Amino acid sequence: MRYLVVKKINCDFTVAAGAACISMLIACFSLGIWQMDLSVLPGIGGDGVLAAFLSKSIQENGWKGVFINTMVGAPDSSSLIDVPFFDYNMIFLIWIINKCTGNYIKTIYIFYILTYGMSAISMFFLLKQLNIKRFVNFVISILFAAAPYHFYRGIGHITLSNYFTIPLGVYLAFVIYENYFSLWEQNGDKKKLRKKSIGMLLLAVLTGTGQLYFSFFSFIAMLMALIIVMLRKGSFKPLRNEGILVYSTCLSMFAGVVPKIMYGVLHGQNQIAGIRVPMEAELYGMKIIELLLPVSYSRIGFLADINTKYATSGVWVSENIMSPLGMAASMAFLILCGWFMYSFLVRKKNKLSGRLDFIAFMIFIFVLFCTVGGFGTLFNFLITPQIRAYNRASILIACFALTGLAALLNAVTKKTVYSIVCVLLLVTGIYDQVLIHARGWQDPIIVLQHDYQQFFEQVEAGLQDHAMVYELPHMNFPEAPAIHNMQDYTPFLGYLFTESVRWSYGGIIGRNDAAKELYIDQGKSQRFLNGIKESGFCGVLIDTYAYEDDGQEMIQYYKKFEYKEIVSNDKRFYFYKI
Repeated sequence: MRYLVVKKINCDFTVAAGAACISMLIACFSLGIWQMDLSVLPGIGGDGVLAAFLSKSIQENGWKGVFINTMVGAPDSSSLIDVPFFDYNMIFLIWIINKCTGNYIKTIYIFYILTYGMSAISMFFLLKQLNIKRFVNFVISILFAAAPYHFYRGIGHITLSNYFTIPLGVYLAFVIYENYFSLWEQNGDKKKLRKKSIGMLLLAVLTGTGQLYFSFFSFIAMLMALIIVMLRKGSFKPLRNEGILVYSTCLSMFAGVVPKIMYGVLHGQNQIAGIRVPMEAELYGMKIIELLLPVSYSRIGFLADINTKYATSGVWVSENIMSPLGMAASMAFLILCGWFMYSFLVRKKNKLSGRLDFIAFMIFIFVLFCTVGGFGTLFNFLITPQIRAYNRASILIACFALTGLAALLNAVTKKTVYSIVCVLLLVTGIYDQVLIHARGWQDPIIVLQHDYQQFFEQVEAGLQDHAMVYELPHMNFPEAPAIHNMQDYTPFLGYLFTESVRWSYGGIIGRNDAAKELYIDQGKSQRFLNGIKESGFCGVLIDTYAYEDDGQEMIQYYKKFEYKEIVSNDKRFYFYKI
């Protein structure tokens, strides 16, 4: 008997590992990893540069690099703690990978690929606990890991690509809903109950320390499950048993923001950085049509055209256009909507119908909560507007929908039937959902990165260690709109391609405003030069992409001083040693 149990565990482990490996191969195939240079940035501006900045900050400073960075925001240090990234699971893994690779750019690629494997494993774990057949589990886990959400968020929004905690939160919701604690108490000894309870608590902590949005959505799912159980039992007893999972998740989320709170107590609250307004829930809310839209990168032309037509003509189209569930999950979503109505007519309930009821109800709750103008907007007005992008719940809805699909397939007794359906789902799902990057997509970035590395190395060679350079024009950090053709976060390039130079960009708005206060006369006056010299700056960097005249007026102003000039090959960056 013991041999059979060990054999079963080994078989489950092999299947889960297979699902994870295939999911990571899909990620590699999507990127075209065989023709990539993993030391090249995913982009020269935007969120990809921000991801690289975070990785390098952790590499150079360890965990401290998540909170404070002394090489940016000169003449101050940058208090990143004011706008923490709230994903300690990601931070820990990036720290570990950095230790192994020693290259902050390779780290973000490796971490991104690992997010596919981790998502497949966590989904496999969820379905395994629900006693789903291995082959069904294998297929659904891959479809979840390769969800359109993953490709839309990509490396730029790498913290949103790290959604492996979602199935863990859904599993905990099932634990609460199905009274697992009571069952364990009835059927197991105290030692076994204690071990299982500790395991559940660890999962709750892991869920709570993940990406803030995913932790919050998981908390809502668990809270609703707890409310259902209390109403069903007519008792508050679940608050003492299953409720501990809800409290643990909530406390873990709170623990994640404690450093920010304590920093605010010691140094005063930042009233500007990361501040949201309630109406942003309307802009970034979820829409049912966007959940069901075909993906914009579909290889079936007319399907891609449907997405494009809505994206160009719809109302309040924003980040929420990245919400499509994919063909399999959309089909499951519609089936479960139908089941939600049908279940009211069914009097006899079994385990399958009970689970489908719960899944359909949870999808219904999240549609009500996250849709534009829904209860999420009310939450933002009455409680806190910090959770604004409710469209990001689409991956949790995809998880519930695919779990429901797995439960339906699991009920099919004929192996041939469910195997054929699973194969069709896997083939069509991968064809529909997987984004394939164009061949040579890195080529333009490679050329630019090589040129900019040479340029910044030349700048660094002419400066003393920890010399300060002022970057023109001044751009707020974080979340600033583009300045002409200069994308947000582009000014981090100087930090990324140097080791000992301190840069003016990167000071948190509302906290590290010394560089902003020095920015007078658009950086084109003797007063400005005198001010930055007095503050210790010994150089000025001009990004000509930020100016309508390609920076010609600025360049001519600095040329008249006959400062030492260094120019990038593409004439984008000009450096003057003052």
